[in-house]
Amino acid sequence: MNARDVVELVYRTLSDRGPDAVAEFIDPEATLVAADGARIEGREKVLDHLRRERAAFSNLVTEVRVVAVDGPVVVLEGVMRGRHDRELSLPSGHTLPATGREINLEMMVVAQVANDRVTQVRRYLDRLALMAQLGVLPSVPGAP
Repeated sequence: MNARDVVELVYRTLSDRGPDAVAEFIDPEATLVAADGARIEGREKVLDHLRRERAAFSNLVTEVRVVAVDGPVVVLEGVMRGRHDRELSLPSGHTLPATGREINLEMMVVAQVANDRVTQVRRYLDRLALMAQLGVLPSVPGAP
């Protein structure tokens, strides 16, 4: 399997079956750099982060729009969609109660793959847009 296949499989499986189903494709020493800059190291901690994140949103899916590959590096652009219907753990340690709102959030991932496993992921998304979509921040007139 090439790097593109691995990353697309991981995101498709995350959407369809959740974090536990992708464990075999995550390197034991994997690193995830989250959108807030937090560095999460080790497969179990990465999976735990994904579990907590996904627990706050029912039917959370990622639609992959663009994939670019340079050897073991894969850049993926997509949209995350779901309903915020459970408590969301925030990087500050606080929680945000369920809002019932839908999110439609553009995101980008830069992943590195070795031996058919993801070894590093850097994820980028607009956290202010997320908070605005959840109703925590006021909307800006004319903004998407």
